[in-house]
Amino acid sequence: MLNWNGVKQVVSEANWHLTPIAFLMSAFSYFLIGYSFLVICRIFGINLRARDLIEIGYVTNVLDSLLPAAGVPGLSLRVLMMQRRGLETSEAVAPSLFRSYFNNLIFTSFLPIAFVYMLLSHHLVKEQATAFGIAAGLIVLFLFAATEGVFDTSLRRRILNAVKWVWWVITRRNIGHQLDDFENNFEHGVNLIRSKSRVLIPTVSVIAGAWLITTATLWFCFAALNIQVGFGLVLTGFFIGRTVGVLSFLPGGIGTQDASMVGFYALFGIPLAQAILVVLLFRVVYYFIPFVVSIGFYRSLLRE
Repeated sequence: MLNWNGVKQVVSEANWHLTPIAFLMSAFSYFLIGYSFLVICRIFGINLRARDLIEIGYVTNVLDSLLPAAGVPGLSLRVLMMQRRGLETSEAVAPSLFRSYFNNLIFTSFLPIAFVYMLLSHHLVKEQATAFGIAAGLIVLFLFAATEGVFDTSLRRRILNAVKWVWWVITRRNIGHQLDDFENNFEHGVNLIRSKSRVLIPTVSVIAGAWLITTATLWFCFAALNIQVGFGLVLTGFFIGRTVGVLSFLPGGIGTQDASMVGFYALFGIPLAQAILVVLLFRVVYYFIPFVVSIGFYRSLLRE
């Protein structure tokens, strides 16, 4: 922030007419996220109005962006909003849970892809190449473990039994009944997904498309500030920064996500002043404005 000359130069050379395109990319990304929730709900036989389901998907994704806790805040709000429309808890939990699962799974899947891209397209020093290679391997193992935990009934039940035991040791309360209800609803969802596996292709495509459009939003923020950078580098920096922001558990990953993205882009040749301004512009376009817009939906979505 002390480099005012650098900041002024970036601002004076900016292509501000490209900023509305970044806004449109951000809006399209959020629409796809809401539409993915509609698709999953239709798989589970939920026939609420399409507009309501898309709005629920949009608002809860904004909440997840603000409170990154493995998708739990958004999942809880989705269940609440669907209950307000006459659905039983058991009907609302399964699609909400699977929406969170697929969103997190697809997001995480982009990380090893980004790391492999960096290994193949950039001349990395030995330490960088080793770090990217180890990170990609660990993430692939995590993806396999997460998928196994979702679709392997016996493994999932062992995990739930362990949770029940730990909860009893800490609180002296038995939550076995609640966990049994959860397992029944979850197993019902798994069986539906297996029986309609072909429907998963458009679902996964829509969610993956939403993340790619989000990356395109960041790329247009670079273009708006007249910075030439490859899409692969933009994608890698975004997913690394987003991951750090989620792990920090700070609202919106503010500070940690931004600093990680700035540091990554500066490491690969983007001047620091430019990287800072791009990340700040992206914060406004993708986080701040959608949050302000989402406030207007709460009155109708949470009506009695």
